[in-house]
Amino acid sequence: MGTTVGSTGSKSNEFIFLELKDPPSKKEQDIVSTIMKKASKRGLPGLTDMPWSMAFPLLKALPDAESAFKANCFPDFCKQKLKPSETKTLPASSLESIETPCTYTLLQSQRDGIYSTTLVPKEDYGWTEVRNAESLLKLIVYPPPPTKGGLGVTNEDLDCLEHGEFLNDVIIDFYLNYLLLEMFPKHFAERSHIFSSFFYKCLTRKDNGSNDTSTTASAAQRRHQRVKTWTRHIDIFTKDFIFVPVNENSHWYLAVICFPWMEHAEYKEKTEQGCAPHCFKLSKETTSKSSVIVLNESLAKEEGIISDDFSSDDTNDKSLLSGHSLHPRSCDHKRTHCRKVCRRPCLLIFDSLKTASAQTTVQVLREYLKVEWEVKKKTAREFSRSNMRDLYPKIPKQNNSTDCGLFLLQYVESFVQKPIENFDHPMYLEDWFPLHVIKSKREDIRDLILKLHLQQNRKSGK
Repeated sequence: MGTTVGSTGSKSNEFIFLELKDPPSKKEQDIVSTIMKKASKRGLPGLTDMPWSMAFPLLKALPDAESAFKANCFPDFCKQKLKPSETKTLPASSLESIETPCTYTLLQSQRDGIYSTTLVPKEDYGWTEVRNAESLLKLIVYPPPPTKGGLGVTNEDLDCLEHGEFLNDVIIDFYLNYLLLEMFPKHFAERSHIFSSFFYKCLTRKDNGSNDTSTTASAAQRRHQRVKTWTRHIDIFTKDFIFVPVNENSHWYLAVICFPWMEHAEYKEKTEQGCAPHCFKLSKETTSKSSVIVLNESLAKEEGIISDDFSSDDTNDKSLLSGHSLHPRSCDHKRTHCRKVCRRPCLLIFDSLKTASAQTTVQVLREYLKVEWEVKKKTAREFSRSNMRDLYPKIPKQNNSTDCGLFLLQYVESFVQKPIENFDHPMYLEDWFPLHVIKSKREDIRDLILKLHLQQNRKSGK
């Protein structure tokens, strides 16, 4: 049976195909009609019988990116035993016989009258109903055994992936772990560390007097005491990037500690294609005082003074310009020039709303690094505004109140996919990723969890 939804002027028709072993009864048709009425904002669609020979061309014509059914089920659907009269419409490669027919399971639905379903092949009968209203169902442990410390994800955690819901800490930690273990290139993963979403929460929780180990300890030392075991097996000062997810007042944002092992900024000259053979050289005195570099005097005069919205300590830098710092929309790409890229110890704040108290977060993290260095290196070192700047890149922003967790995850993902080259302000990253990536991220993460659920069930023999 095929269900079609169409309207004049729409870019494409929408199809929902239901495979039934027996014709539906009148009651069953009424139930499906009720569901479809709620699922469609365009009104009640018509329910019509459609033979496979008619359904196949329709499915084949749909773009893969716009058809979850085609992407997940179509190859297996094509392999099913068909009537001789219908096999003529299929390519020979699609007529491979299989031992068992393919069946499908409803995995997820959304609330508030908006229904979103995922239909997947029940391979080797490994799929089970995920929706279980009566009991808590653990879907996956990630990373799976024998790795220790795996995070459990349940069917209740999937609820926060519904549109309009805030992501919870389980989904945040799961996806960050997945990125580190599965998506980060090996060399990047070895240079990175991702703290759990509980790290900052534990670091900043209010003191409980009964747990104080010393009445003479400073506030920074007491905070460090709460999380000192988090790094007992790792030295964060051997890493280039430490990702710290932060949640304040139900708002997620990301802090990235960059190059904490460095003590000062380093500059490397990079020649652009077609670069002129000369560029301005900086004295050591200029380099030590400011992170912004004058690359081309005439270009600098034409472009004007840069904005000072990107760093908390840029009051001494307003008179200096950087060829790399100029906004890409205002640059003349036909102009050739040399530039220097900067690598420095810094704190990057990625906030999709810029409503959180980032300055407090920055100071807490600086103090944590100071005490952690003393514990690990047995020497004193300051992490101040002068040697660890806080930078606020211009980044894609959310246009609602609930997608902050999705943006946090995408910031980390883009940090790897499109690495930052110059750790100097201003940092223009508005085009880091398109917003449609965020729109599909809830479904992408949910489908990933369900895919891992199937894989782990199959390995455990369930």
